[in-house]
Amino acid sequence: MSEILNWIGDNLLGVFSSLTTVVLFFVYYKLNKRQKKAEVEQAEAGVKQSEGGALTTMQGAYDAFTKDLKERYDEMKQDLDSLKQSDKEKGVVISELDRQTKGLSREVGNLKKTLSEVEGIACIKLSCVDREPKLGEYKHSRESL
Repeated sequence: MSEILNWIGDNLLGVFSSLTTVVLFFVYYKLNKRQKKAEVEQAEAGVKQSEGGALTTMQGAYDAFTKDLKERYDEMKQDLDSLKQSDKEKGVVISELDRQTKGLSREVGNLKKTLSEVEGIACIKLSCVDREPKLGEYKHSRESL
């Protein structure tokens, strides 16, 4: 046993250096691990911040898009409403003209009927053989009796 103690005494500096090296390696490893973890967290925070900036930019672009789309929708709706109103007004005019056309067609039909009745009673053509009295003659209603 004394040999082991002698050997340790002779090699104390080497053993102490070896143990110190192992301890320092573990300490360095832990510190380096913490430093890398802090760097990763800082990088993640930067990414999150840039993502937040990107989200803000996207939200602004979306808001501008929806505002523009709503303006165009409102404009198209006004155009459609004015077209509907114009269509109603034209429909009223067309129905009025249709009613007048039907009335005039009825009037023309009545006039044609009257004309055919008159032609049956009195011949209005110059070369009519059915004319009574003949062209150039005059008969009083008393003379015809």
